[in-house]
Amino acid sequence: MEFISSSWKDHQIHIVANSELLWDTERIQAIGYGNLIHEMMADIKTKEDVEQTIERYINKGLIANSERNNIRNLILNIVCHPLLKAYFEPGLLIINEREILTESGQVVIPDRLVIEKKKVTILDYKTGNPSKNHELQINNYALVLQKMNFEVLEKILVYIDEEITVIKS
Repeated sequence: MEFISSSWKDHQIHIVANSELLWDTERIQAIGYGNLIHEMMADIKTKEDVEQTIERYINKGLIANSERNNIRNLILNIVCHPLLKAYFEPGLLIINEREILTESGQVVIPDRLVIEKKKVTILDYKTGNPSKNHELQINNYALVLQKMNFEVLEKILVYIDEEITVIKS
């Protein structure tokens, strides 16, 4: 089976779904912040990408300059985490946020795939509390990739909060 994929970003498609801009509750702000970090992580392949990604989001007006240090620290806590830093090294084949069409016509979008030959590690970023649904989702990604003749080395859920929690399976 051949792996053909095209990022929605390559087509200059921008979807605005920031309903949190209309609401002023702590929970909605936390969800918006989590979505922002998740979106920024899609632009980061290595630690070297962190600064330019933050700068780009500031220049677009998506984050305030005053948030720079907090966001930098949070992202660096992910890319430098002892259990994750090996997946952010230069020279790796990284596929972030790429649509995969399954045999049944379903579209799945793993957050990060680290590929070496026909072996893959799946990383999926989450906010909030660990959930059985998160496990089901990453297991589904693994099944899809196995059907594409990839050997799944690891499935990693990365929970992003004040502390970074990593759950490997």
